[in-house]
Amino acid sequence: MITTEDRLRQLRAKLDQTGFLRIIEAHSGISALVGERARFQSDNGIVEYDGLWESSLTDSAVKGLPDIEIISRDSRITTINEIMQVTSKPVIVDGDTGRSPVEFEYMVRRLERLEVSAVIIEDKVFPKR
Repeated sequence: MITTEDRLRQLRAKLDQTGFLRIIEAHSGISALVGERARFQSDNGIVEYDGLWESSLTDSAVKGLPDIEIISRDSRITTINEIMQVTSKPVIVDGDTGRSPVEFEYMVRRLERLEVSAVIIEDKVFPKR
């Protein structure tokens, strides 16, 4: 069983060690399994990804919708939960614009309960254009 602290420790250790992270996108449980197991050959040998990125763009795309923050928070949480259930890697979530400060705070609390490692918000304002 991996804990939130374990995930964060992995993320920080890799960042401290290399100065960068290799993150692969996941938009469902099955794509998270692919990211969990994906490896590639580099000059330094076989490399795996350091974590997963849950993107609003691909979450919208797999639902056939535009990436304009019309996917509900509950739908995003469901997708993120499916990803968290199948990976031991740190997960970084695309928080879009964050909407209002109150909505962003609420979303962050929900993501903390899911043990998400980080949230990144855009330097745009809601609604996305």
